[in-house]
Amino acid sequence: MKIVLCLLALATVALAKKCFLAEDTDKLEVMINECKTKTGVPDDILQKARNGEKIDDPKLREHALCMMKKSEMMNDAGEMQMDKIRARIKHAVSNEAEGTRIMNECAVKKDTPLATAYEMICCLIRNKNSVDE
Repeated sequence: MKIVLCLLALATVALAKKCFLAEDTDKLEVMINECKTKTGVPDDILQKARNGEKIDDPKLREHALCMMKKSEMMNDAGEMQMDKIRARIKHAVSNEAEGTRIMNECAVKKDTPLATAYEMICCLIRNKNSVDE
């Protein structure tokens, strides 16, 4: 079953399942809830982010990092795992050229792991219309 993220878990449920490759909705929900508990991000902030609103909130950034690590798109040191990111984007977007464009646009290292995770998830949310249904 094709599953749909990203975010974060911050994005639409369909996109979240696709990018995080959760085995099922329950596993994705567990990841989201674990990160919510760990970071203390309020539900209203998460909902705004899911709706595509860019929110500059430290807890939301922590949530993004948590989700990236739990999905193994970042390791514990905060380094992007490009093979895993590429596989997740390929799973979510069947058009190879579009997947490459999203990979090049979204998988960009920033100054800190926190910034990298947050900006990547925001980028994936911006590109949610490219995700296969």
